[in-house]
Amino acid sequence: MPLFDATCLSCDWSEEDILSNTPPELCPSCGSLVHIPPAQFATAGIIWSNVHRSDQLGVQIESNAQMRAFQKENPNIYGFAKGSSDDIRIGDKIRNRAERVARKQGFRDHEDKISTLKKQKAERALTTPTTTK
Repeated sequence: MPLFDATCLSCDWSEEDILSNTPPELCPSCGSLVHIPPAQFATAGIIWSNVHRSDQLGVQIESNAQMRAFQKENPNIYGFAKGSSDDIRIGDKIRNRAERVARKQGFRDHEDKISTLKKQKAERALTTPTTTK
């Protein structure tokens, strides 16, 4: 929803509000036309609202300058949002690789490999005596 800053030039009525689809055209006080300047908002760049942390990389980034410095020092590291097209593409690539490896090992697919290995582990746990101290 857009933010409108509506002002009546006749009676000095003003309203700053988030409105559904269209701003008011007439002043609710005097009925004259309302002046609505274009809303100001950020159009480019990331606006950091929270500290971004990566436990895997061991970094904490608090500003755009820190992010640019990190990217300059680490050009081979690429961050992307969960659920983004890059995340989906990389996930598909990993799943396809796991399927190929499982088929080479003689399994139907990766899920078949996982379930078979779990069954084998459970069977070994039943047949292997446990020692207690």
